[in-house]
Amino acid sequence: MKLSLIGGLLTIVLLLSSCGNERPLVKKDFDKTREELILTVTTYDSLSKLNDNVKKPALGLKGQAHLLGNVCDIKVYEPRTLREDDEFALTLGHELMHCLYGNYHK
Repeated sequence: MKLSLIGGLLTIVLLLSSCGNERPLVKKDFDKTREELILTVTTYDSLSKLNDNVKKPALGLKGQAHLLGNVCDIKVYEPRTLREDDEFALTLGHELMHCLYGNYHK
């Protein structure tokens, strides 16, 4: 009896803990996944240099993408130390998604 009660409680806790972790679905303005894009990536060694070189500077900005036709220009802050699948990689992928799908996180 105790084991089934504990097992049931664990199941409920696991189900409830996963409820709030869903990320919103991507809302595509467009889809350029089947098109050829000309991509330029420029990295900056400081956040201030990044903000000085983007179209829409913002506090805490780590990257920005600008798409015109099939030409995508990504500008990102690159920290001194890089690790596999780190925040830099996440930011670079995030900005590339803007080139593919537009302003997908309205």
